[in-house]
Amino acid sequence: MPTVTHSVPTEATRAGDLARQLARLVGPAVQAPDTSVAAQEYLALGGALATARQTTLDALAEAFPQTADDTLPEWEAALVIPATVGATTATRRSALLARLRAIGGSPQRAERAASTLAGATVTTAEYLWSDVLISPRRVFRFTVVVPAALVDDVEFRAQLHELLERLAPAHCMWQVVSAAEFLFSTAGAGFGTPFAPVAP
Repeated sequence: MPTVTHSVPTEATRAGDLARQLARLVGPAVQAPDTSVAAQEYLALGGALATARQTTLDALAEAFPQTADDTLPEWEAALVIPATVGATTATRRSALLARLRAIGGSPQRAERAASTLAGATVTTAEYLWSDVLISPRRVFRFTVVVPAALVDDVEFRAQLHELLERLAPAHCMWQVVSAAEFLFSTAGAGFGTPFAPVAP
C-alpha cells in the first residue's frame, strides 16, 4: 500500500502543536512545509487558538466564586431567561445551566438540560423507524419523561416547555409524561405512552 507523505509545521511551540493538529485534520491534500504559505496559515490559526486557550485559563485562575452569583442577572438577560420572583440562587443557577446545556438541539442535550432543570433524571424517547414508516409524522414527535413528583408541578412544566420551545426545531411536537406511566417497549413495537402503553 502506498505511503502518503504529509508535511506539517515543525515549530516547537504551543502554536506549533495546534498548527500540526489542524494540519492533520485537513489531511495531506494540503502540504504545509515550514517555508510554505499553508504552514504560516496553520501557525497563525494555532497561535490564535493558543492565545484564546491561555486567556480562558487565566480568567478561570483569577475568578472568584462570588463572581458567578454577582453576574447571574447579566447571564439571565443575555440568555433571555424569565425572572422568577423569590427564586433562590440555586434555582436561578439551575435554569441558567439548563439553558446553556440546551444549546445544540439534540435529544441528548434536551435530556441533559431538562435533568439539570429538574434536579433529577429526565429522558426523551423517539419513535422507532418501523413506527415512522407507518406514520411519517412521528419523525417530528418525541416524548419527555419526567419524575412522577414533578409531572404536576406547574412552575417546573412552564420552565420545561419554555426550554423545549427554544431547543426543539419549530416543526417538532412533544408531550410531557410521568415516568410512572411511561413504559418502554423491548419487543420492537415503539414506545408506550399514557394513551397506549406497551408492555415491556
